Amino acid sequence: MEQIEYKILENLLIETSKIVKKYETITQKTGEKFNIFNILNLRNKELIHSAFIAELLNPNGSHYFGTIFLGFFIEELSLDHEYDSESLQKATVYVEKAFDNGRIDIYIQIPNKRNIIIENKIYAGDQEEQLYRYFEFDKQAHIIYLTLWGSEASENSKQGLKHILNISYQENIKNWLEKSLVISTSKPLVKENIAQYLNIVNSLTNQSPNDMESEIIKLIIDKKLAGTAQFIHNQWLNIINQIVENLRIKVPFQSIINIKEKDFIIEWNSDEKDYKRIYVGVKIKDNESSIEEKLFKEIQNKFENNVEIIKPSYPNTWIMYKYVVEWENTSWDEVLEKMPEILQAEINMIIEKLNVN
Repeated sequence: MEQIEYKILENLLIETSKIVKKYETITQKTGEKFNIFNILNLRNKELIHSAFIAELLNPNGSHYFGTIFLGFFIEELSLDHEYDSESLQKATVYVEKAFDNGRIDIYIQIPNKRNIIIENKIYAGDQEEQLYRYFEFDKQAHIIYLTLWGSEASENSKQGLKHILNISYQENIKNWLEKSLVISTSKPLVKENIAQYLNIVNSLTNQSPNDMESEIIKLIIDKKLAGTAQFIHNQWLNIINQIVENLRIKVPFQSIINIKEKDFIIEWNSDEKDYKRIYVGVKIKDNESSIEEKLFKEIQNKFENNVEIIKPSYPNTWIMYKYVVEWENTSWDEVLEKMPEILQAEINMIIEKLNVN
C-alpha cells in the first residue's frame, strides 16, 4: 500500500469537513431535519415503511396520482413488460395481508396478471420458511425481497426457492422516490411527504445529499487523493471501535441488578458492526435458562410499547431491550459527549421501572 503522508491526510479531512459543514448549514436553513418520521420515532418501524410505500403504490390512494407511482415502481423492478396501464388501474394493494400461515407485508393483487408480494425488511431477521410460505399462498406471484442494501433472504426462509427478486432501499426505493418526487410537484403536500420519506431512506442507507457527494468526489479527483480517501475508508471500523471502547470506559456495557432476589444483567450493545444502532436491555444471567412466568409478566407490564419484550428461551437470554434512537441522529463527533448521558439515562430508567432493590 502506498505511503500516506499525514499532512495530505489532514488536509483532505479538513477540506472534506468544510464541505460537510457547508451542507449542514444548508440543511439547517431549509429545515430538512424537521422530519415527521424522525419526530414520531417511526424511522425504524417496518410497518410504517410498508404502509407508506403501499399507499403510494395504491392506484386509489389518497395521493390522487392514480397508477403513476405504481407504474414507476413496476419500471424500477424491470417488470413493466408484464403489465399495462389498464391492468394497473384494477390493482388492489394490501398492507399486512393475512393468510393461513402468516402475513404478507405488501400484497399487490392485479386481475389476470401475476400478483406481487413484497417482504419488507429494515432490521428484522427472516422467519422460518417465510418466503416459502408466501410462495405456497400464491405460487404465480412475483416475490420481492426488500432490504436496506439488497441482501438475499436466508435459505431457512427460501427453502430452495430460486426466483426471488432482491431489491434495496439504497438503490431501488431511492430511485423510485426520486422519480415520484419530480412528478408530484402539482400537489405540494404529496411532494413534501415523499421528500421527507426520501430523506429517511437516505439516512437509513447512509447516503448524503447528491450535491455534497459530488463536491467531495470532485475534491478527491481534482487533487489526486483517491489513495488517501481509500486509506481513510479502510480505517473507518477501527475508528468506530475505538470510539465505542472510549464510551465503554464511561458507561460499562454490563452491570448486575437484583430483581426479587434474582440476579439479572443490564447491557448496552449493538447488533451491527458499525454500531449504527445501540440497544439497552435486560437479560437473565448466562447460567440461567428460564424465568418464572409471574416475574416475567411483572417485568412485561412495567414497560411501554417502544420496548421489545421477549420470553427467554435458551440460548436466548434477553427479557427486554430498547433501541437508543438518539444515536442515529447524533454525529460521530458528538458521540462521546452525548452518548454517556443518554445511555446512563436509559439504564436508570430501566432500574427505576423495575424498582430494583
